[in-house]
Amino acid sequence: MMNFDELFDELQKRSNLDRSALLKLIEEKKKKVGAGYLTDRGAIFLVASDLSVSLDQVGTSDLTIKNLYIGANEITIVARVLSVYPIRTYMRRDGSQGYYSRMILFDGDDFTRSVLWDEKANLIETLNINPDIVVRVAKGYVKAGLDGRPVLHVGSRGNIEVIDDEKLISKFLTVDEITKDVSGIKSPTSFVSVRGSVVTEPKLSEFIRKDGGQGSVVLFYMNDIEDDETRRVAIWDSESELISRLKLGSIVRLINVKAKMTSYGEIELHGDAGTFLEVISKEIVPKASPMIFRLLSIGPKQEERRISALLVDSKKRFYTLMARGDACDKILSIEPGNLITCYPKEIIDSKIVCDDDKSIIPKTLDDAIYLKSQSLFLKVKEISNVDTPIFLEAIALSHVRIKDVATKDSLIVKRAEIMIGDETGEIKIIAWRDLTRLFEGISSGDRLRIGGVVPQMSGTELTLLIRPYSSIEKIFR
Repeated sequence: MMNFDELFDELQKRSNLDRSALLKLIEEKKKKVGAGYLTDRGAIFLVASDLSVSLDQVGTSDLTIKNLYIGANEITIVARVLSVYPIRTYMRRDGSQGYYSRMILFDGDDFTRSVLWDEKANLIETLNINPDIVVRVAKGYVKAGLDGRPVLHVGSRGNIEVIDDEKLISKFLTVDEITKDVSGIKSPTSFVSVRGSVVTEPKLSEFIRKDGGQGSVVLFYMNDIEDDETRRVAIWDSESELISRLKLGSIVRLINVKAKMTSYGEIELHGDAGTFLEVISKEIVPKASPMIFRLLSIGPKQEERRISALLVDSKKRFYTLMARGDACDKILSIEPGNLITCYPKEIIDSKIVCDDDKSIIPKTLDDAIYLKSQSLFLKVKEISNVDTPIFLEAIALSHVRIKDVATKDSLIVKRAEIMIGDETGEIKIIAWRDLTRLFEGISSGDRLRIGGVVPQMSGTELTLLIRPYSSIEKIFR
């Protein structure tokens, strides 16, 4: 972000106020809000808001995946790997044979294809690059793909390196964090990571293509792990070992598939040689085995009596509670901060599913071994080194900005953001889709208590991301 002097100069230019008048407004704002509650930079944002001047986007023009443009050269980006493809050959113009490989990279909600040419294609195997690894692609160039979208190419002048800086790695969403359950795929989209249960025996079929080449497809059906919603899956030209790893009844994750709409209006999932399969171990928790958690925050209620909450256990491990039906009503009756006993229907990774009111019971006695939300409250300047959900108190430094954003699959979704700050610094909070309603009623100058937000990199800027279990409330004092 820009420093105080740079922001001051920008605001002075946009507001047409002289220096002394602007400094006076900043000092008055700091006195009105309260000494020690925000920085000089924070005061500038509040004054800018009063003057109807937006500084939200100032100083954030560094190149990211979403900023890749056709024709760019000498581009260097850092991103997480979604999937890699096996090496393929091609014929050069001089008749000699070359080879290439591909990667799918992502950074939050932004994805791009990357092509590695000739000797650079070997870097995938040499560096042991697999899904979820964070890499730096250096000195690439950008050309239009067959679909007209930017593709990042790595030629003789380019290079790839695996990032081992844990602080940098923690700023990028993981594959697990972007993975959706089967029921979460509602419309056509690409670059999907999906989780579900295999409910039919996989069937391998081989065929001859029009060009005479050999093709294959593995067909099976997946169920949502929480209900009976089913999707047909077709994985084309995958490795032969894939079918041997698909077992009836197992819970799996398919990384890098495309959701397509059939002529009957149903969603199908299609994969290819770049689709990765992970078998997820499923732990069924008997009702005789209760689990105790601290309830940290409760997100907004969703349709069909569903809600998410943030929990922490005695070993300081965070879990997402997915409560539906009567369990949804029960969790809403419990104040965050209390201990609860859960009798989960099932646990998958760090997700706990409860579906009746008897599966969640509040505890009357407290236990200090369980983290309290107070210990998770941070100042803005402390956020950069954190990779777990956090809590903070801050002041809204701008009005909420909500806009419709077109995804790479031409879907229109809502994105909202607001700048907040305290006496140590400023940071932006971002919400997507239905979670934007958490920002309703918030105005510049409001004091906020924010719970269960996750630090993430938005391009090269550290931001806070609203999750389904996040909460925001105004503080009146």
